[in-house]
Amino acid sequence: NFNVEEIPAQDIDDVSVSSTKIRRALHAGNLKTANNYLGYHFMLNGTVVNGKKLGGKIGYPTANIDVKETYKLIPKTGVYVVKSTIDEKTIFGMMNIGNRPTVDGNHQTIEVHFFDFNQDLYHQNLTIELIYFLRDEEKFDSVDLLILQLKKDEQTARDYIKNNKPL
Repeated sequence: NFNVEEIPAQDIDDVSVSSTKIRRALHAGNLKTANNYLGYHFMLNGTVVNGKKLGGKIGYPTANIDVKETYKLIPKTGVYVVKSTIDEKTIFGMMNIGNRPTVDGNHQTIEVHFFDFNQDLYHQNLTIELIYFLRDEEKFDSVDLLILQLKKDEQTARDYIKNNKPL
């Protein structure tokens, strides 16, 4: 029992924007296009749940996000620059969407490592804004090689935040 009102297509940079084009951009990892079409950062909302605590053991503790809405589009697997508001403060970080192939993961997870932040977030509901797509998820030959890549990802993410000053 609801009414549907069709609205005319919106044009951005001479491109007719549609939800289909936004979904395609997100599935392709083209976050810049998706965010431009949306007019804001694409967001995921979920509760922080317990994980295997592997991130903390390698120096990159993560908040594991459980997105309850089964209809919510989850973007392409990979590593993203993200931000969230926690206790009224903007906190930046990097997020992995994927199966964690280096540590023999067997299901998709969404894990966020927040920069310069050390607080218990278990059972809190967080909104994660996806700002920039860093790279595809990949399998490394060892955890040590994964750690080296995470350090590179962190530096790239921090540089992006510093140079682009995302709101």
